[in-house]
Amino acid sequence: MAYYIADTVNAMLAYWDTGLMCRFANKSYSDWFGVSKEAMVNKMTLPQLLGPELFEKNRPFVMAALQGKVQTFERDIRMPTGEIRNSIATYYPDNEHGAVQGIIVHVADVTPIRKMQAAEKKLFESRELFQQFMENSPTPAWITDQDGIMEYVNNAFLKVFNCREDIIGKSIREIFPSQPTEEYIKNNRMALQTGTTVESIETFVDVNKVTRWFKSTKFPLRYKDTIMIAAWAMDITSEVFAHETRLQFEQEKRREVLRSVIEAQETEKERLSKRLHEQTAQTLSSCKLILDSLMDDGSGEPLLKLADANLGAAIEELRLTCNLLTPMTLLDLGLKEAIKETAIEIHERFKTRPRLSFIGKSFEDIATQDKLNTFRIVGDMLEFLCQYMNAASIALELRITGIDILVHIRYAGLGFGGNTRGKEMQSIHNRIEYCNGTIEWSNSGDDRQHVLIHIRGTSAAK
Repeated sequence: MAYYIADTVNAMLAYWDTGLMCRFANKSYSDWFGVSKEAMVNKMTLPQLLGPELFEKNRPFVMAALQGKVQTFERDIRMPTGEIRNSIATYYPDNEHGAVQGIIVHVADVTPIRKMQAAEKKLFESRELFQQFMENSPTPAWITDQDGIMEYVNNAFLKVFNCREDIIGKSIREIFPSQPTEEYIKNNRMALQTGTTVESIETFVDVNKVTRWFKSTKFPLRYKDTIMIAAWAMDITSEVFAHETRLQFEQEKRREVLRSVIEAQETEKERLSKRLHEQTAQTLSSCKLILDSLMDDGSGEPLLKLADANLGAAIEELRLTCNLLTPMTLLDLGLKEAIKETAIEIHERFKTRPRLSFIGKSFEDIATQDKLNTFRIVGDMLEFLCQYMNAASIALELRITGIDILVHIRYAGLGFGGNTRGKEMQSIHNRIEYCNGTIEWSNSGDDRQHVLIHIRGTSAAK
């Protein structure tokens, strides 16, 4: 039974006498050294089994055991397959009446234990390395529970958000009482509810009262039986400012293009208006005077009457055309009178009379260019609403605030989601953008539509 047990275990068991001749060996030597126990017992010495190199390594332990001292040491042994096994060898002296008779050898395979220990060491080093990574990372990182209680923050978090180390265990609301914490918590909950990574843009006002922008990445993190929210944030303030600067530059560049186009159009309109007014209209008016005198002396014929009527219509059309090109009323009588005249013309053309109100200081104190821009925008907008938005009634309020002009139009008709006639509306938008202004559409819920136009003035009247 003892021999059976000895051959069953994986460890090597052997007995070597004082001359280092093998007197017993179990079956495991065949696995470790490729030598059967039959080839070893009473036939092979320990140096022959181990070979010169390995025996020289073990010699100090062999000699100490022969002197009666138990020896335990580790040794890596190369198997016949080339595999390296980690082992722990123990040499027990066989003492009989105070004299050593031989050595009992026990060699155990500890390769699985060493592998496990190496893996644990690697894991520990990996965790330590990750801890160092997190603590030295320039990117703020943190972990909260589902209620927004801080469980972990790295050094960058403390530095960037100007926090003390005692924030662990405190809620986000308590740590950042003046920040938009509800937005933070909403993004946390979204990550929990979806079970996915959530990216969002969040803001933070620093100690210098400067708003900084962060791109936050949040995701659920399971720790033991609890799900938490892990997050990190990248400071994108410089990118946001650069983007805004680029947009402002592009908008200003576009306004410059619009300014050049609109000013060229206005110059050409003024030239055509003067030419029509000073030459063509005067010539037609002279012809009409002649026709009127011929009809007054009784010598006129029906054809003369027809010609007189046609000339009258042509002169009126020329007057309207000149007014559209460069409104003489605007130049002679001012913005209010010019808009009143436009309202009358809208009524004559579309049978809708706009109700007008003017609020604020003298409308003649604003710059001439601002008057012209306001006149164009109001006139084009009224015509657009009547022609394309089926405006049945219109109320227009013009208000001066500082050097800016606010235009509020209320009308009954189609909303902005109706027929907006992109080409016609684009012309109005271009003029508003040229003024660095804005336009908003809304519905008051009583079937009345609202258009609010903000025209930014340039300077005082010139």
